[in-house]
Amino acid sequence: RELSVRIALGAPRRRIVRQLLTEGMILATCGSALGLLAARWIAGSLQPALQNGPDALTIAAGLNLRLVAFVAALASVCVVLFALVPALRSTDTSLVDGLHEAGRGSATGHRRRGLSATLVISQITLSMVLVATALLLVRSVRQLQQVDLGFDASRVLTFKLDPGLSGYKAERVIDVYSTILERLRAAPGVEGATLSNQTLISNSANVIVAARVDEPVVDRKSVDRRAFTASHLAWRLAVDSQFFETMRITIDRGRAIDDRDNRTRQPVAVVNYALARQLFNSDDVVGRRFRTESMSGPPSYEIVAVCTDAVYS
Repeated sequence: RELSVRIALGAPRRRIVRQLLTEGMILATCGSALGLLAARWIAGSLQPALQNGPDALTIAAGLNLRLVAFVAALASVCVVLFALVPALRSTDTSLVDGLHEAGRGSATGHRRRGLSATLVISQITLSMVLVATALLLVRSVRQLQQVDLGFDASRVLTFKLDPGLSGYKAERVIDVYSTILERLRAAPGVEGATLSNQTLISNSANVIVAARVDEPVVDRKSVDRRAFTASHLAWRLAVDSQFFETMRITIDRGRAIDDRDNRTRQPVAVVNYALARQLFNSDDVVGRRFRTESMSGPPSYEIVAVCTDAVYS
């Protein structure tokens, strides 16, 4: 009705279309600019979550000409569909029908509003689906933040270091690690430093088969081998003497690993409650032994402590 009044007052149709098209272009430009800013912020916040694997991963989150050109093309299509076409449709009407379209009970108005009502209903339906999906995503994120990891991940910096890549031989690697740990522990602001051959929750692990020393050995060719392997899997993590203290993993029974536990003495292990119950069906396992079936490492360990469960993967 407003457009019909303008036409009745002498406004040319092309001028009205140009005005509506300009408004649509302004909205599309502002929306595209906000979308680019939001995309850059969201991509930057997601980068740390994508770079936690064992291999280096390079992801570029900045803006480039191709991205801006794609957004501009998409905005242009939106302007044509949601600004130019409605402008041409709204101005293609007689003055009488346009002035009476807003009247209550007008049959012409109902017919012309049929398509718009259908589009609005479709938009509301899709929006409700998006809102429901977003709420479920937020709920999932909140639940993930409340998962008990079994260790304190706050204010912890992890990085990978392989002295072998710099030409150090195997016999010097332990000395290199010891020197680095001493310097890190003496650095200002550092409460503790430790090392492990795998990082907790890093999509990498050393999974072995562990069993009691008195359990019969199941032949690798036996039909029961697969079931035996599935029920005797264990995660092996090689750590230094300050690992449990640095990661805030509580040792409830026995003693922690110390500097005396080196390769010249009997191999020892700290197991969590999950493995203790899996192997011995008991929490009181300090002093017991278990054997392993792996390509590397000692064939058996003596349990010196039981710690709380932690999330490894």
